[in-house]
Amino acid sequence: VDAKASVDSANVSCFFRRSDKKMLSCVHNNYDFWGADLGMVDKVASLGACVKLCKAKPGCKSVAYSLSAQCCWPKSKFYGEKPAPKAGIQSVSMQCEARYGRW
Repeated sequence: VDAKASVDSANVSCFFRRSDKKMLSCVHNNYDFWGADLGMVDKVASLGACVKLCKAKPGCKSVAYSLSAQCCWPKSKFYGEKPAPKAGIQSVSMQCEARYGRW
């Protein structure tokens, strides 16, 4: 198991209540939903905070987040323009809200 991915996952776990653990399956660790950016927000402390930014931004359908840079990229498409593996990036599609009811 990649120790860094485990740390990232642990941070994401803290964002969810026990009843929301299914949502963790929506987190794509070390994967970038590249492109379709609605901008970039820096100084974002967690993936959970990035998701909250997306929910507040009209037209946001997914996010990519860098824990090391603390940057959040809200996206206008559910999986960005060209999704691809990328170390250190976590991505989430807001389609999970439809699947599980809410974030």
